[in-house]
Amino acid sequence: KMAIYILQNQNDIDFIKKEVSEINCSNIRLIYGSGIPNIYISNSYKFKKHSPWLISFKTEKNKILKKITFIYCARLLKKKGILIFIELSKIYPENKFLVFGSIDSSTKDSLTDNDLNFYKKNLKNVTFMNNTKDPLLSIKNIPSILVVPSFYGEGFPRGVIEANTLNIPVISSKDTAERIPLKNLVYISKTNHPNSYIECINKIKKDYKNNNLVKKLEYARIHAINNFSEELIVKKTLKIYKYLNLKKNKSYLLTKDKNKLNNWLSK
Repeated sequence: KMAIYILQNQNDIDFIKKEVSEINCSNIRLIYGSGIPNIYISNSYKFKKHSPWLISFKTEKNKILKKITFIYCARLLKKKGILIFIELSKIYPENKFLVFGSIDSSTKDSLTDNDLNFYKKNLKNVTFMNNTKDPLLSIKNIPSILVVPSFYGEGFPRGVIEANTLNIPVISSKDTAERIPLKNLVYISKTNHPNSYIECINKIKKDYKNNNLVKKLEYARIHAINNFSEELIVKKTLKIYKYLNLKKNKSYLLTKDKNKLNNWLSK
């Protein structure tokens, strides 16, 4: 017998191993999303070269820290953390907050048109950009931080590794971080309260001042390119399809109906 499991993240694998003991765990494969588009990889070095986070002059660092732009990339859902992001914008009124994403009228968890109009009127430092293709590629030469405050229960978030590729620090919720294989790719908020995100922001600033951020960003950049490219993900996917094709004639699920038909004809 052969079972096929489509797994979203490391938590799924851990659950399967724990709950379904008869499965040969050596045959479980985890593929992290669809991979990083090549355009991110081709722009990676250029973003690194011009990243304000890599400036080492002490006289410039304080100026840069005052110009941080915070970025949100997701549907405007409460479970995606949009309200947390908005609360942070109130705490840092001198900083810019960019929201890339749109309302989802199919769920009550989404912000409404009235909500959006209210925030646009009252939050002058927040800009709602709606849906934008490859939004992170438009953030050039700006000291930015991607905030992923989601507790939605989704799979591996591609936005995290896109930011890693472009030398953009990432702050994620604890829930999101549990779906990422290496925790040192992001700064992790302990709770869903804005205060926990403030702690992460302060940690990034501290790492920037003592030059530790340079090492973290470079590690995340190289790791993302070497492990999450579209080319690599496609190769892994094709390898699984090839394996399944070789096994199909031995699959009970694929042959049982054919066997029943042959038995009926023989009678």
